Order: sequence, then C-alpha cells, then structure tokens
Amino acid sequence: MKLLVLSLVFGSLLLIPMSAEAKIYENDRYSFEYPSGCKLEKKENRFSSTDATLECKGDAGVNFESSMETSESLAGSSDEDLVTNLESVFELNNENTGVVETGTDKYIINNFTAPYVIGTYDQEFSNAFGLTSTESYVLMTMLIKLHDNEMVMLQYRNTEDDFDKQLPMVEKIFQSVKPLGDRTEVTETTGTESKYEYDDRLTPEENAEIEEYCSNPTNQIAKDMCDFIS
Repeated sequence: MKLLVLSLVFGSLLLIPMSAEAKIYENDRYSFEYPSGCKLEKKENRFSSTDATLECKGDAGVNFESSMETSESLAGSSDEDLVTNLESVFELNNENTGVVETGTDKYIINNFTAPYVIGTYDQEFSNAFGLTSTESYVLMTMLIKLHDNEMVMLQYRNTEDDFDKQLPMVEKIFQSVKPLGDRTEVTETTGTESKYEYDDRLTPEENAEIEEYCSNPTNQIAKDMCDFIS
C-alpha cells in the first residue's frame, strides 16, 4: 500500500516545479552534485573504471574514475608521492605536456587533503577528410579520498582560454563529492541528516528528486506527503 501511495506522491511531485540549481549523481561508493545545465553520461558497463562524465558549458569536461585496484595501489602513499604519480600519468598519456601547478593542501574535501596536478598538453582533432589539427588544452587531475584507503580520481579538461573561466564551477563539483555507505545516511546539501529514507524500489534519480523537493516543501499538502514517506 505504501509503495502505491509513494508512486502517486512521486508522480504528483513531478508536476510541481522544483529547483533546477543542481542535480545529484550517486553510485554505491560516493555522490556528487552538478549543475542542471551539464550533460551526464553514466558508467557504460561494469568493466569500465569510468563512473561518470560531465559535459558542461564553456567546453568543460569532467571525468570521474574509481577502482579498488587503483585505491589499493595508492593506499598509504604520501600526498607528495600521489602528486608525483599524477604527474607521471599525465606526461605518459599526453603529448607536448607541461606541468603548470601542483598542490597537496589547497583543497580539503571530506576532511582529507586532495592532491592535484594542472598541466598543458596538445589535443589532436581530425575532420571527416582525415585532416588533423592540434589545440592547446589544460588538464586538472585530482585525487579525492573517500575513506582512508579509498579514492576517486577526477579530471577537468578544457581549452587554455576557457579553463580558468569554468574552474570555479568545477571546483564546486569537486567539493560536493561525498562518500556513501548506507543510503539512509545520505545528507542534503545543507549538511544536515536527510529525513527522507531512500527506497530501493526507486531509481537513485527518483530518490534524489523526492529528497530535494521534501527538503523544502512549498505548502502544507506537500509537507504532509513528505512526512508520510519519511
């Protein structure tokens, strides 16, 4: 009975305008928020180490990648060693590279330092006629620690002209990454404990939309419905 009512409630909520400020992505290990204007592509299959990619305004591309193998291989490394590792991977995978900035304590996420590397490289493009050209791009790679021995690697890619313009938006996405355990412990953006208990019979997106709406119901009817499903 409750599932039927919940379905009806959710259908009603979809008819009520909700804030379009941000959306939420989550998997079984972490979540992050991203602007509604960004296009999200989720993990293609269970064998891929890429969890999600975002294409945002200003040609900003953000990639989220995690694997237990990577976390285990880097566990116990100092932040300085992590930066060295990021530099090596960056130089190995790109052409005509130049490291511009590195850091170990500029960013504090989830009470952990998040080491990062920013560097320039040549991005090659080809057209329908087989002709190629190169353009100067910038790549920022960061390691965010979810727990003491678990990490997620984030990469922000953009042209040299637009990299700094979109960096503040990307930094907000990075800062929003949160580790997940029990779904009932997911918190709202205010940092307080969510009153909405996640229902496994709904998709993560449906749960996120209901939670977002119920965090600030607009009238008494909406409040009563949210109280019922909490």
